[in-house]
Parts: sequence; C-alpha cells; structure tokens
Amino acid sequence: MAYMNVRIIVRQLSGFLADELSKQTGETWTVDTSEKWEGHESTHINGPDQQVIVVRRKMREYSANFQRIEISGCYPDGYGNNAWDLKEHKISVARDRAVEAIAKEIVRRLLPDYRKSLVEVVELMAKAAESEANKEAAIQRLLSSLGGSNHSGTIWAPLDGHWAKIRVLHGGKKAELDVHSLPIETVERMMRAAADA
Repeated sequence: MAYMNVRIIVRQLSGFLADELSKQTGETWTVDTSEKWEGHESTHINGPDQQVIVVRRKMREYSANFQRIEISGCYPDGYGNNAWDLKEHKISVARDRAVEAIAKEIVRRLLPDYRKSLVEVVELMAKAAESEANKEAAIQRLLSSLGGSNHSGTIWAPLDGHWAKIRVLHGGKKAELDVHSLPIETVERMMRAAADA
C-alpha cells in the first residue's frame, strides 16, 4: 500500500511540476504517461530538445512518509554506449515545499548543467550513428565486391579456396584482415596489390 501511495504522490507532484516548469521556462513540459513507466515509482517529465527529468522519492526513504524528492536529468536511451563518463545531474528538495519553489530550484540548479551535458550526449550519439552507418556501408561494399556473408559485422569471404575474416573498423575507414594457411602465391599477390594501391 505504501508503494502505491508513493507512486500516486510522485505522479501528482510531477503533473504540477510540469505545469509550473512550462510557466517558468516558456517551454512545454509534460508528464510521460506511456505504459513503459507503468508500475514505476519515478515519473518522467518530457521537455523540449530531448530533455527529460525524472522525479522520484529520495533514495533510501522507504515509507510513504518520505520527506525529500530527488529530481534528475535523464539522457536518451542508448547514450551509455557513447558517453558513459558524463556527470549525473540531480538535485534533492524537500517534499513539502511549494511547487513553484521546487520548479525554481530545477530551473536554477538542475537545468543549466544538465542541458550542457545533454547537448554533448546528443552530439556524441549522432557521431556514433554516423560512424555505424559508414561502417555498414563499407561492409555492404565489401560484400558486393568479394561475396561472402556478414555475421554481426564480421565478413567471411572466399579467398583461393579458403575463408578470409574481415572486420570493418573505425566507422568504415579501416579493416582488419585475418586469413590462415594461404598459398604463398596468394600472399604475394595480395601484398603486391596492397603495395600498388
């Protein structure tokens, strides 16, 4: 029962906070009511430009009579693959403070640094997506010219009755070639072709 009360309290507060943040920032902030958060104690408030803040009771306050609210900036899904060392941005406020005062604290203490980090994360994710697209294009180009098959980014291509293992690296700019037991003549041809390129 206490768990349900915490969810209700946090969700109600989040609704008031979203409205107040919209007033104070002149931007649109709304509570995320999607099913993926159903059953969670925390509530997500979506803002402009991929901004998301998470509202929850302060950790280690286990009863429905919790005294503090923790509010943190949230990064887009998948950011940890590209920007795992970014600072976590969060503040803690007393639960009994007026909604206007809590929103002011968010605007003053949380949003400035969180927004700077979020821009950095979005840029890193865009670069990673571009690099992955370039890598995939290089894999398809190699498959088209060499034949073979792609297994999780590793190409297995036929080479003089043997198989060459090719891993595309660095966003499609380089590749690693691994072959075993090739005839000397094949190795000589490969080395001459590489030298002439």
